[in-house]
Formats: sequence, structure tokens, C-alpha cells
Amino acid sequence: MGATRPLTVMDDPLPPIRGLADIEALEKTPFAERPTDRTVYELVRGGALIDPDKAAFLNLPAGNPREEPVAMTYGEFLSNVHRAANLFRHLGIGPGDSVGVLLPIVPQNFIVMIGAATAGILCPVNWMLKPVQISGILKAVEAKILIALAPADSFDIWEKACVIAKEVDSLEHILQVALPGASAEPDKDFDLLLKEQRGTGLDFPLDAGADDIAIHAHTGGTTGTPKIAQLRHRAIAYKVWAYSNLLATQADHMVFAVSPLFHIGGIIYHTINSLAHGATSLVIGPMGFSNKDIIENYWYLIERYGITDFFGVPTTLSALANVPPGGADISSLRPYTMTGSAGLPVGISSYFEREIGVRILSNYGMTENTATITLPPRNGDPKFGSSGIRLPYTHVRIVKLGQVGENAVDCATDEIGDILIKGPGVISGYLDERFNNALFLEDGWLLTGDLGRLDEDGYLWVTGRAKDLIIRSGNNIDPLIIEEALLRHC
Repeated sequence: MGATRPLTVMDDPLPPIRGLADIEALEKTPFAERPTDRTVYELVRGGALIDPDKAAFLNLPAGNPREEPVAMTYGEFLSNVHRAANLFRHLGIGPGDSVGVLLPIVPQNFIVMIGAATAGILCPVNWMLKPVQISGILKAVEAKILIALAPADSFDIWEKACVIAKEVDSLEHILQVALPGASAEPDKDFDLLLKEQRGTGLDFPLDAGADDIAIHAHTGGTTGTPKIAQLRHRAIAYKVWAYSNLLATQADHMVFAVSPLFHIGGIIYHTINSLAHGATSLVIGPMGFSNKDIIENYWYLIERYGITDFFGVPTTLSALANVPPGGADISSLRPYTMTGSAGLPVGISSYFEREIGVRILSNYGMTENTATITLPPRNGDPKFGSSGIRLPYTHVRIVKLGQVGENAVDCATDEIGDILIKGPGVISGYLDERFNNALFLEDGWLLTGDLGRLDEDGYLWVTGRAKDLIIRSGNNIDPLIIEEALLRHC
């Protein structure tokens, strides 16, 4: 096994986060004094100007761990963001207009993401959905432009786009992004159209403000009328500030760019946060960790590129637990990392801390809160199995819901109830007002739809969805306890 660093606070440039008291210490500064009066463009531009000659992205186009990477510097990336935003304005996108995106993990996706949020509103869509579902999302946001993958082996995105074009009346332009070795239609080629635009700056005044909508993010189920969460620039800036303090993100970090860019974690934490801090992202092919060759060469990639932030969703981490590092030098890894909110078995978390030297901080988040709600403290007891403590200025309640019109009653310590949240990351509502009555309770508390409990130290233990609670002889049973017992015998 390669060398790892011990779990200490010595490498962090910030005060330690050990528990709720350290969160409350950060809150002694009024929230209004925190740097959240920024747009996505201003966040990314600030990160790019730290060192314009540094690589923003290293791309392995074919997803081959041993191919030579193609670099895009921060100066080049910012220039491309300007070109994309100018292109979208030229094609009729203004404040309040949405740009739909159907792309896998390719460098152009990052350019489109920031360019769309600068000229108008980004609407990233899960390209694996069926055409009728995608059409429903694009209709709901009245998308004017759709950026889709050109015809390519192993992808049916363009075929879906052709169906969608006939269904979504608001679409005025459909552009193509071609994979290496493939081609796009000249009049639809995003890369060619990009080159025609000015890259030294925006051709229009930055007319988005911190309180304007930056992203239309679809959430909830995949059938029926889509729920579109409206994410504001200020909420994203708040999360970037929070990640700075809770995860000590720095410009010298090297991170994997593997999260789908239609998931809230991939958008906010892994992309905008990394760019805002001037970190370098390694793009490992359009399929990310779904490429088995990448998983088999995971530790080699860490050694070759000096990856600092170990990462994987729970399914990836479970697979990596069976792929030991061997002789790979993984000493570049920081001693903690954040993973997604899906359940991670305690045994897997313990394995990586014990054998790899990396503490897995399994956060709890949701699109309606612009990602993370709670996170285990990087320097304190992670209490494996929990989702950690609340972010600064974000508040969590566990309640028993009464009848319609009655106020919720707070639960006792360790008592399971409905999870409510409130804070600067919470959306003001869905795009379709019909969904908002069921979203908020009194005084702006958002009903997550999840069940959980708060222990005596303020750690949140998510026990499942409200409809998943097991009731036996009048007793509430946490289904995760049963799942953990089953996993020990697998």
C-alpha cells in the first residue's frame, strides 16, 4: 500500500471543525458579512484569475487511464466561457431564458454550464431519461436552446434530441457537441460556433444578480409533471464559502471530474466549487467511473496526477474496497473527502480510514437546498453511519407532523421524525407553484420528505424516506439498522 498521511489538522489552512461548537463559532460573524453577493460567473472568474496559466482541466478523451491528457488552462477556460455566454446571447438567450443541456462528462459541458448561467439560466438534464421525460422538463422551463451530444457510439442522446425537437415548441436552436473522432453538423457544431465569438470578455453587461436564478434543476420522480428547483446565484456562492471552511478547498488541489453534471453534487461541489477555488480537475472520459478500466486503474491515476481529493459515490467506493492500491504512491491524498448522500455501509467507511488513511465524510444534501445540508466534521468524530452536523447558517429540525393547519412538534433527542431544514441554500420554491404548498411548513421550514433523528451532539442520522418507515407493534423501526445487519452477512 502507498504512503498516506495521518488524520491531523496540521495540513488545513483554517481552524479545525470538530463539532457543533466550531460551526456556532463561524456563525458569530453575521451571514450578511460572508462573501455570497456573487454570481456563478464572478465565482468562476475569480478562480480563473488566481493563475490563468494553470490547467483548469486535464482531459482523457477516450477514458484511457494511460493516454496523454489534453490540457485546458484557466485562461483558455475563461475565454471559452465568454465565447459561450456571448454565443447564447447572440442566439437570443437573455435573463430568465433557459439553456437545456444533454451531455455526458466532456470538457464542453463545463463551458456550457458556466456560459449558460452567465447569459441566462442553465438547465442540465439527465440524458438517460426517456424522451418524453426530457421533453417535459424542457417544456416546463421553456428552453430556447438545447445542447446535445452529436451521434456517437454507445450513446443515443442525439436520437432523443431529434424526438424532443418535435415536442418542445419553445426550442429555437439545437446545437451539437461531438466526441473525439466523431463529427457534428457544421451549422449546429457548438465548437465551431464558439470560435466565432469574442473570448476576451462579455459582449453584454452582466445583468444577473446574486438573487437571480442561475440553474433550473429537475428533481423528484421521473414521471408526471417535473419538479424544477430554482437555484439562485447567492445560494451557490454560500455553498462555495461553506466548502472553503468545512473542506478547506484550495487552488493547489487536483480533483476527479467524474460526477454527472445533471446531479446537484456534480454541479455545485465538484464543478463550480472547484473552479471558484482555482483547482485542477481530471476528466476521465464521458462515462466517468462507469468505465471499469478507470476503476481498475484508480490508484494509478492518483499517483500519476497527484490527486488530492479521493472520491467516489458509495457504489464506486464499495468496488474500490476490492481493488487494493498495491505499490501505488497515494501520499498526495488529503486525509478526508466528501461523498454523496446515498447510504454508505459503516464497514466501507472504516476500511478506507483504516487501510487508505482517508476519512469518508458522507454528507446529506438535496437539490432543494443547493446540495449539502449536513456533513461530518473533518477533524472530529465522523460517527460513521451518520450524516454529520449542519452547515453554518443552515438549521435542521426533527418534528412530528400534526394535522393540516397544525404546527409541527419538535422531537426529543434521538427520536425519529420528519426532517425540516432552513437556511441560505434553501430554494424559494419550485418553478411550478402548485408544488410549493407541500414543500414548506410554517416560517419557511422546508419539508425534506426524509426521516431522521438528531443525537445529543447535533449529528443527523437519516433513517429513510417518510414512506419507508417500518412500524411494528406501534414501534418505529429504522430500516437502515436492518440493512446494516444484512450487509454484515453478505
